[in-house]
Amino acid sequence: MDPFLAGLLWSTLTLLLAASGAVLVWDARSRARVGRVLSAERPRRRARLLFLAGLAAAAVLVLLGREQVALAPTLGVLALSAVLLALSPGFLDSACGEDGVRRGWHARRYEDLEEWRLIGDHLRWKLRGEWLASRLPAERQAELREKLAKLCPDRESRFGR
Repeated sequence: MDPFLAGLLWSTLTLLLAASGAVLVWDARSRARVGRVLSAERPRRRARLLFLAGLAAAAVLVLLGREQVALAPTLGVLALSAVLLALSPGFLDSACGEDGVRRGWHARRYEDLEEWRLIGDHLRWKLRGEWLASRLPAERQAELREKLAKLCPDRESRFGR
């Protein structure tokens, strides 16, 4: 195998390993902020599954042509790519938990919300001036409204009721 390509593969593998570690740390922090999930939404699952299927197909092709490629770093790159794809949130993924909310890469504890309002089937919350939404069924809203009224009553949007 070309030494440049081998170096590129090993460098990519190292970067993917570091990125996987960062995503695992982020995920742990996010889970701690959100707590037990009451309601979650993960749209675009089909697209994610198609990408994972593509990575699996690429791994099969690597195994079939193992004489032409460096097997260990190539399979490592494919495996860590799949791990990152599986662990990383989509920008439209959201969760509403016992302790906080998450939308995409952003997670906040309820007491840290800039502003909030319960409308329809969503808890809407402000992040750096932009309104985001996390799905929360209507039957859970009374309990959450009570919690939010205790934790941050002055931050309920006047447009929330």
